[in-house]
Amino acid sequence: MGLRELMEQNRDHILRLTRETVRKRSRAEGSSRELDGGMPNFYDQVITTLRTAEQSDIDTALPPPSRMPSSFGKLSEAAAQYGKELRRLGFSASQVVHVYGSLCDAVTRTAKELRVLIDPAEFNLLNRCLDYAIGEAVTEFEADREKSMVKQQTKHLGFLMHELRNALSNAVFAVQLIKNGAVGASGRTGEALDRNLARMRDLIDRSLTEVRLRSDANLRPEKFEMAEILREIEVMASADVASRGLGLEVRVEAGLELDADRHMIVSAVANLVQNAIKFTHTGGTVVIRATAGPHHTIVVEVQDECGGLPPGRSYDLTHPTPFDTTDPSGVGLGLSIVQQAVHLHGGQVRVTDLPGIGCIFSIALPRAGQDTTTAKPTAQRTDSNTDDS
Repeated sequence: MGLRELMEQNRDHILRLTRETVRKRSRAEGSSRELDGGMPNFYDQVITTLRTAEQSDIDTALPPPSRMPSSFGKLSEAAAQYGKELRRLGFSASQVVHVYGSLCDAVTRTAKELRVLIDPAEFNLLNRCLDYAIGEAVTEFEADREKSMVKQQTKHLGFLMHELRNALSNAVFAVQLIKNGAVGASGRTGEALDRNLARMRDLIDRSLTEVRLRSDANLRPEKFEMAEILREIEVMASADVASRGLGLEVRVEAGLELDADRHMIVSAVANLVQNAIKFTHTGGTVVIRATAGPHHTIVVEVQDECGGLPPGRSYDLTHPTPFDTTDPSGVGLGLSIVQQAVHLHGGQVRVTDLPGIGCIFSIALPRAGQDTTTAKPTAQRTDSNTDDS
């Protein structure tokens, strides 16, 4: 019995072994049918390749990709398609490589179980098929991922521009009314102007912070007191709080000094405050606290009054999503920015659910003088608000 006959006669068994090995090696989600995906099709194309090789010189049946005969095009197509399917299921590029290695292992195990000796030339051809398939699958995997990222970022940019345009149009309209003397600057129109200017500022600030986090991870530290930035954030949030009928309390201990990238810390705390304002029920209060924490840290807590999470609901901070287009605001950057900015400073982020009351987002940062290079931040996975705007 040759390699081709072995694979033909034991097709279902080998595919089952392959699937079991893939599941053990990866954390892929989805049903067995989804995980199988294009593997059966690729498997059949390998058999076709082996059959073609039997009719020619087995050592030259599969030349380098640059001289690949058209008769082997379907093998390439099957491998590429399966690479795309594996990316959709959440596999990494390295896991895609393991999938094809798992198929080779399954064939080898089956041959040992049945005590079938495989001709070295045939086995060499199988490995060359798999090597070629890995190259095609990973290439398609990377190309598909790049297309997905570009599409996602383009959609995100479109949302951002839409939000900025709306805020700018509203602000221009309010200014015209005030200039024409139709309304006073201190009335509702003035409040609308303040609110839309604040919206534009927040959108621009978030976008600039994200650009820095993606393109320049180098911190620009300076010494400042936590009280300074909390006063700044309080002023920034005042118009939004007033327009929503909320209360805002800021409680900060004196002498809490940081040696950090001021822009990133302001952005991180401001995003938590904006998140709290967004979810706090009308008449509720958003509380910002800054206290001295254990192990020479500063702990900043932002508490909302959203009513708490529904039973069984939680937010996983270990997997922030920078481009979450399900966010009604169309931004989807907030908690991702918080997570990245805090971790760059050797800090931690926690989320605590207060059933029936609200949620507390807290940041622990090293105080000035603390060596952040020795810190070992770990994301805390607890109940939390589900927004990541």
